[in-house]
Parts: sequence; C-alpha cells; structure tokens
Amino acid sequence: MAFEQNENNNPIAVDHFSSPVVECVGLLTSFIQPAHHTTFEEDHNKLKRELGEDSLQFVNEWKENTTWDLMQLLNFLLPCPVYNDVHYFVQQLTHLSNEDFLYHFFGESLSESQIYDALNNPANTTHFTECIPEMFEDNESFNKQFFMNIEFYRDEICKLIVDVYSTTIFTTKITEHEVLFTSSINSVKSKKMKPLPLAQYIMGKPFKRLSNYESFLFIPSFYMTPHKIRIFNDHTCLIIYGCSDTTRDIINDSKLLEKQLKSLSDSNRLMILRLLQGRKEYGAKLAQYIGVTTATISHHLEILKKAGFIIEEKIGNIKYFSLNQEHFDSFMDDLNKFIKR
Repeated sequence: MAFEQNENNNPIAVDHFSSPVVECVGLLTSFIQPAHHTTFEEDHNKLKRELGEDSLQFVNEWKENTTWDLMQLLNFLLPCPVYNDVHYFVQQLTHLSNEDFLYHFFGESLSESQIYDALNNPANTTHFTECIPEMFEDNESFNKQFFMNIEFYRDEICKLIVDVYSTTIFTTKITEHEVLFTSSINSVKSKKMKPLPLAQYIMGKPFKRLSNYESFLFIPSFYMTPHKIRIFNDHTCLIIYGCSDTTRDIINDSKLLEKQLKSLSDSNRLMILRLLQGRKEYGAKLAQYIGVTTATISHHLEILKKAGFIIEEKIGNIKYFSLNQEHFDSFMDDLNKFIKR
C-alpha cells in the first residue's frame, strides 16, 4: 500500500489596508461613467472643475469612442503591486512592454500570441469579440485604434491618473474617508473567518477558480461602492469591497426603503394616493370612493400619514388629506438611485 501526503505548511499572509491607488482608479472610473455612480455627483462636479484641459478632452474623447470605464486598471495591482503610491504605480505601468500592458489590461483574457498578432495587424482585433464580447463588440474601429496607438493611450491614461490624484477633491476625500476605511476594516476583521471563506463571504459566492494562495489582501474602497472585485493569480487573492459613508449606507437605505414600500403594499392605499393626486379629500368621501368602511379608511390613512406620503389638514371640524408630493417624489428618486447605484 502506498501513502502520500502533500501539505502546504507555509503560513498564509493576510493584510487589510486602504489604497490611494484603488481610490484614484475608483474616482476616475465613476467620473467616466457618472450615470452608474450618481452617489458621487458632487465629487464629479468638483473634479471636472479641477482637472486640466487636456485630461478633460481625453476623457470626453474616450467616452465618445468606447464604453470601457478604465476599471481595467485594477488588473495591474498584481503585476505592479503598488498600493500606496500613485506616482510609483504609474511609473510601473510605463515600464511594461506594450504586450504586457495589453495582456494585463484585458485581465489575461487574451493570450500573449493574440496580443502580439493584434499589435502587428490591428485588424485581428475583430476576432476578440469571441474572447471578451462585453469589451470588443461595441466599437470595432476604436478597438483597432487602441492597438495601433497603444503607447499614446497608455501615456494619456497615466497622465490622467496623476491628474486625478493631484486634485484637491481627491486628497481631501482620502483624508475624510480614513475613518470609514478603518471602520470597514474592523468590521471585516470582526468576522473572525479564515481568509478564503472571508473572501468568498465578501464576494457573496463560492469561487470556481481556486489556488493555494500565499497571500490575501482585503482593500475597502469608497469610490468602488457598490462593487466587489476579486483579482487573483496563482499566489495572491486580492479583494476590493465597496464601502459607503454612514449617510449612504446601503443596508440602512434598504431598510428605510423597505418600510416605505410596506406602507404602499396595499391596493387600497395605492388607490388613496391616486385619489389624492392634486386634490384634498376627507376620510368618509375616500371610503365611499374605494368602497370600504370609515374605520378601514382611517387605518390606511394613518399608515400613509406615518410614512409621510399624505398630509393631514383640519378645516373647521373636518380633517382633509392630500398627497405629500414632495415626499413622494423624493421617495421615488431614492428608490431609483438605490437600484441603479
């Protein structure tokens, strides 16, 4: 009988930290696709006022030509493991060969031979739709231009990263969010789970591709909210998890919206709001319209009033009710933002 046992006795390194590099990429990403990140609208407006003219022109041209949001820059965190120095991170990007830059930019989804062929014959990018359809099917002309002028695009992207990093809005927000980052890190650590289960817990799913990772890195990010991103190779598993400030906490927002939606989850109450659109009415009349008792209508009115959807006004001895249009519009806006962010 043969018996063989192979154990990996090397200790696994685990680290939790915030990263200016990740935050810079996160702000840039949200700035390029602001419709998907309406939470940061105020920061985007300030960034727009601070960025140089060349950077703004490049961003506008980039948005016109492609749907890529430059979140692909996170793929460089493993080949260029610089997390706290944006200038050094950019320097590492400039030192990569064109082949290596493209290989990591596309998350290793394209082989080195495919990239080499496309650099020598950009027409070959038409075949990349089969490999990464979400990136290559929108603008065939730009795909070719990107490979033909990769050095130009890399230089412009690097300049843009540094420009974003140098703005007052970025440096201010990094300082403001330190407490948030510390709180998020402590919250994750409090789970007291082993690194692999913790990584899967944060991502909300078991991993299909696993390796004997030597290190796990957990990075909270404000500007990556609400994304949860896993970047990995054979040795390292890096988890970036979005965290919002306390005023925009997703869990708290969902609970508040749940209460509001519960107050509307009745056909009679929806009918009441419809009847009170643009008019005032008293309870007995509403009961008559809907076909319920005055006791029942009073119950529904009380629920809607507590939820803020209707306003009560006493005229003489009679209580009149009307739709709180401002509150209703605000609720609809909050629900829309919550779903989209």
